[in-house]
Amino acid sequence: MPKFNPDNLNIHELAIEEPEKQVELPFDPERDITDRDRENWRKLVRTKINSKNFIETAKCISKMNALGVELDLSGKDVLGLRKEDLVKAYDDLTDSFENGNVINASTDAGAQFISLINSVGRLIGKKDIKHPFPDSMQKKIDENSKYGYLDGIMLIAEEMKEGGYEPQISDKDKQAIVELVQSLEESVPDGGDKRLIVAGGFAMAKVLGLPVKPSEANWDEFKKGAESYKPTEVNLSKISSDRNSDKLLEMYYNMAIISADGIKIPDGGGIELVHRKKILQTEAPQMPEQKQF
Repeated sequence: MPKFNPDNLNIHELAIEEPEKQVELPFDPERDITDRDRENWRKLVRTKINSKNFIETAKCISKMNALGVELDLSGKDVLGLRKEDLVKAYDDLTDSFENGNVINASTDAGAQFISLINSVGRLIGKKDIKHPFPDSMQKKIDENSKYGYLDGIMLIAEEMKEGGYEPQISDKDKQAIVELVQSLEESVPDGGDKRLIVAGGFAMAKVLGLPVKPSEANWDEFKKGAESYKPTEVNLSKISSDRNSDKLLEMYYNMAIISADGIKIPDGGGIELVHRKKILQTEAPQMPEQKQF
């Protein structure tokens, strides 16, 4: 075995293997969503289907999909949720869209509406359909930009993005939206659903690819907001319980988007979130300090 000769050592050929740094995500759907949460959301879907509120049904399913919460469509559980229920919801949604009943309703129109239809359709084996009206959506963004309606720009742009289309937003409006979201904590009145509103602003900005990140204080407030929507031992009315389950789903959906490492928009619209449990330490390792004597 040849002897080691330090004179032949080339330090430039040495590779320093950097250790993996364990990072705890501020929100992890697998870690933070409980079985009780999942069950309550499945009940919520059942309630909305029974009331024939198919748009809200689709919204719930879309958010649950993003959070990795599956629906049992065997009809064997206590909810009796069946594939036939979603077929009916899907048919009603597509009929409403094709008849033009929802095109003028800004919150349920256009690209996002198609992504909602597709979120239901995928569960029952329907082929994705594409939204034929991106031009009209872009015109709405341009109109809102003209009058400085940033909320309108954000809502419509997010609908387009989730529908699989790329909205065109001016650099000026992008910067204004960033400043708006960063000021929500101070501008939104205390009480009510303030935490949900603030989280929603950060989530929309994230979907649009804008450089806005909540602070640790923001995260503390988001977690408090989620906790306030959790069921308590107090017997609440069914209406109140459903409303809180809906808000908890919305809050967790926002938190999952904000904490995601990546957002993917599948063909036909919707959102797929990428959450990593670990990230590699990217900073160069510190070399020992050399003291001079």
